[in-house]
Amino acid sequence: MEIRGKCLWCCQTVFPCFNKPPSDSDPGKEKREIVVIKNIHAEERTNRALPPIPLEKPGYVYIALYDYTARTVEDLSFNAGDKLDALDKSAGDWWYANALTGISADKKGYIPANYVAPVESLDAEPWYFADTKRLDAEKLLLSEGNQHGAFLIRHCESQKGELSLSVLDQCKVKHYKVRKLDTGGYYVARSKNFLTLRELVEHYSKLEDGLCVRLLEPCKKMEVPQTHGLSYNTADH
Repeated sequence: MEIRGKCLWCCQTVFPCFNKPPSDSDPGKEKREIVVIKNIHAEERTNRALPPIPLEKPGYVYIALYDYTARTVEDLSFNAGDKLDALDKSAGDWWYANALTGISADKKGYIPANYVAPVESLDAEPWYFADTKRLDAEKLLLSEGNQHGAFLIRHCESQKGELSLSVLDQCKVKHYKVRKLDTGGYYVARSKNFLTLRELVEHYSKLEDGLCVRLLEPCKKMEVPQTHGLSYNTADH
């Protein structure tokens, strides 16, 4: 044994390949180094904040044009200016809605469809009187409750597709044509153009800028439209 050990020692000294490999290595396999590469973009996507959940569904939110008091337990009371989400419009003249703001906030019930308008539409503006004729506009503006500077915008009778601005100046009503540009936009005087009617109204609410008076308050709506039937239950569906 002693001679054998000496021979082995000599061989290992002269021939390094006789040395015993480390216990943690496998002599039959190639040693490989594992490298972990970070995906920075994936990490950024993970850490990125999610977009906020929309509070209102676009295209379904309406604004009340008039006050309405519920006539049955299934109806929903609301005031002019309240926002409502129309959940079901299949009944036609009466819609099932959820009140987003106002006296019935977070409550559901039926509302008369002709008492509301899409929140971003012209019909939702208190100064927009659409198909009101010139003489009717004068009667409305001269009626009790309207003050100097009251105004409304309506369709022009003499020129189809055009609009008119009617303004109460003391005890007289004056009318201005609101013209449309071919490229879009509106103007009363050519020197001052506006992208929307809202911008036009906002401008002349701050300055007279050629008008007889600064626009102060929208004309009062004297007549409340009739509902189709007394309530959802009494309407002919």
